[in-house]
Amino acid sequence: MCFIGEKTSLKSVLQPIAERTQGELLLPTGEISDTLVAELVARAVTDKRPTIIFYFSDFDPSGHQMPISVARKLQALRDLKYPNLDIRVFPVALTLEQVRLLGLPSTPLKETERRADRWREVMQHEQTEIDALAALAPGTLREIASAAIEPFYDHTLTRRVNERRLEWAEEANRLLQAHPSYGEICARLDAGLEAVRLAAETFHTIQEASREKLSNIETPRLNAPKAELSVESATPLFTTKEGFAEATRRLIKHKRLDGIYERRS
Repeated sequence: MCFIGEKTSLKSVLQPIAERTQGELLLPTGEISDTLVAELVARAVTDKRPTIIFYFSDFDPSGHQMPISVARKLQALRDLKYPNLDIRVFPVALTLEQVRLLGLPSTPLKETERRADRWREVMQHEQTEIDALAALAPGTLREIASAAIEPFYDHTLTRRVNERRLEWAEEANRLLQAHPSYGEICARLDAGLEAVRLAAETFHTIQEASREKLSNIETPRLNAPKAELSVESATPLFTTKEGFAEATRRLIKHKRLDGIYERRS
């Protein structure tokens, strides 16, 4: 599952849901780029599971277009490179029904919006930014996102997998202990482990005695080589080795571009 939103303000609500469901969260500013879509598709193909995209955008002509644009990019990638691509796109918010039901504030469409007349004709509404929902009713946005994932996410799966894993381990352990050679093998392993422990103790005793005998050796000095530089550096713009006045004059001269360009008469 991948959650895509056009505003970073959605992060506080969508990130916990994405983390809980082990999904992705992409929050580009405005339209998502071709690169992000291509990278998402590449990950989806590698993962091999069907991919579900949930889109969260403003209720305006641009926000309405965003999931459509993603769908068209997915069409192109499927036809050109990934014929078996399995991705579904769902516009989750904001919808006209959500705006009206929640009584979210509206602002006039921009005068430069060429789709404004058709939008007003169909929607009978101006525009509402999804930030309004995230700020005024984060709990409602969380409920909307949670409802969107219900058909695709089993909240009990992790618990049931852990329970089955525990049952499997208990059954496997029972079968292991019931094997006719289990007791004999355990006794042999215990004996081998004891032999290893004794050998380790002997080795550590010899190691300590050797360290005491060799501790009086005086090691030579390392005399590590020093750096040898064959090229002189240019004059720095600033160095703490200069006095305050000298350094200040150099900075003022550089700021005035003195000596960088020839003055024209």
